[in-house]
Amino acid sequence: MRKLFTLLIFTLFWAGSSWGASVTIGTGTSTGRYPLNDYFAHSSSQSLYLASEIGASGTITNIRWYRNDVGANSNAIGTTEIWLMETPNSVLTGTTWEGPGTLVATISNIDLGAGGGWLDIPINSFVYNGTDNLLVSVRTQNAPYTPPHSYWRYTSTSTAYLMRAGNSDTQNPPTLYLSYSRPNIQLEMIVVVNDPPNCTSLLSPADNATNVLSTATLNWAEAGGFPTGYKLYFGTDNPPTNLVNGTDLGNVTTYDPTPDLSYNTPYYWKVVPYNANGDATGCATW
Repeated sequence: MRKLFTLLIFTLFWAGSSWGASVTIGTGTSTGRYPLNDYFAHSSSQSLYLASEIGASGTITNIRWYRNDVGANSNAIGTTEIWLMETPNSVLTGTTWEGPGTLVATISNIDLGAGGGWLDIPINSFVYNGTDNLLVSVRTQNAPYTPPHSYWRYTSTSTAYLMRAGNSDTQNPPTLYLSYSRPNIQLEMIVVVNDPPNCTSLLSPADNATNVLSTATLNWAEAGGFPTGYKLYFGTDNPPTNLVNGTDLGNVTTYDPTPDLSYNTPYYWKVVPYNANGDATGCATW
């Protein structure tokens, strides 16, 4: 299971100019019955994920949702269809189901297993343009009412409706309602990267901080633009010229100075993300 450090996480490997990216959207631990609802015979949901959250164009090959419960439920949930559609809409409205777009998976009798992690579903490859938002539609039919039932993690989208949902034992498709409880999702993608990554942003210690503990660690955010690692320049020179580890730190976002920091001493540091296309440029010194 991948740890969820931020709203959006990229796990990368390089293959020429193509990169495999696992994009995680949502870190909430609240639970609900969607997207795979085995509590009603028929259920549907449509969840909208923004281009700014996905962060890249590319080909989507797998979808994952996080099952929170650990009940030993190996019961199948009937026939499930998964659809993907690009849309310029940034919120969901209305009282009717939209689209739904391109059918990317039809699965009969999904075995939910024991739960407690990401359920991986391979799909027919879907080319995503990276500009429009992505609507993920899930339709389940003829699910047996057999406990224990599954629960899935979601993250509240606050005041923006980014989910439609509905369920029924008799009506198919069911009547929908709008919801803020959008399921956490992982999108496995193949993207093409032609440029160096962006600069990162500072987390801690704050720029120009004083009274910093001698045991403080240096922490920065995940950089955009698909970095494969980070170079850290750190020391008492301004600008810093000492490249830690001689080349780079690898794909990490924290550094523990050894030995500990000296008292009454100003330190300067700069983090430069890189990938196969080169180093980020114009990165600030802190």
